Amino acid sequence: MKQHAIIPSSVALLVLSALLLLSPMLANAQVAYNEVTLGTGGNMVFSVNGIAIHVVSGGTVASTSVDASTLTLVLAPPGLITIKAPDLNTMAVEYASGSTDYTIDSVCNGTLSQKDIAIGSATTTFTITPDAGLCATNNGGGGGGGDTPAPASSGGGGGGGGGGTTPASTPVVTTPAITPAPAASSGNAALIATLQAQLQALLAQIAVLTGGSAGANASANAIFNRDLQTGSTGADVTALQVWLNTHGYLVASSGAGSPGNETTKFGALTRAALIKLQKAAGITPTAGYFGPKTRAYIAANP
Repeated sequence: MKQHAIIPSSVALLVLSALLLLSPMLANAQVAYNEVTLGTGGNMVFSVNGIAIHVVSGGTVASTSVDASTLTLVLAPPGLITIKAPDLNTMAVEYASGSTDYTIDSVCNGTLSQKDIAIGSATTTFTITPDAGLCATNNGGGGGGGDTPAPASSGGGGGGGGGGTTPASTPVVTTPAITPAPAASSGNAALIATLQAQLQALLAQIAVLTGGSAGANASANAIFNRDLQTGSTGADVTALQVWLNTHGYLVASSGAGSPGNETTKFGALTRAALIKLQKAAGITPTAGYFGPKTRAYIAANP
């Protein structure tokens, strides 16, 4: 007669426990492409097809999903969401569904690969597809309402003309009375803009210290040459607070940020006052982000 081995109950329990312990490991092995971890400050870090994608939330991320090649984000208003590829991979961001009240600004160069998505009045879904290719040159802003382009390079001065000298017999005719003044080079224009911004920043600081008319003058003539958002610091933030306070959009009624007590930090109070301005002026999205549209409005309404 053929005999069957009888497994003691204690051994059966050990085998069953081992299988239960191994089952989570086996399950995790099936989703290597769909990794997500929580970074510092509540930021989310995704792995999409082996490419790291960081999502820095300045608003509300309603939900996320990852497949083999694409990250899908459902973003709720208002807010600014920054998406970065720390290894400088290129990224394609596409509107999937929801509201069309949004803007996307892009930077892709040898040191940064980033997309800034500002959400306006309704929830919107976007798909982000990273690529193994790397950013090498600046691709400029996308959908941001007309960012100011960087000054063009001088082109190296033309190489000295290649030795083509003018014959001595050729007369040189000069007409000083009608020769137009040479245009300022891009380098000089950038320097002038920087000096003007510094001047207005100093006037804004005088407004903070004195609470006098210098503040109104600073805000009326301030030149803003960069975008601002929550967390930004600088004299241009002070000038922005002065403008808001002197145009009926109070940053604060008393204390820090109030008229005569403007600060250099863009915080929640500055953002709330900016949203009031954007709603009143019909600027979209009303996300409290000081971008090209709002900068143009303030420049037209000193």
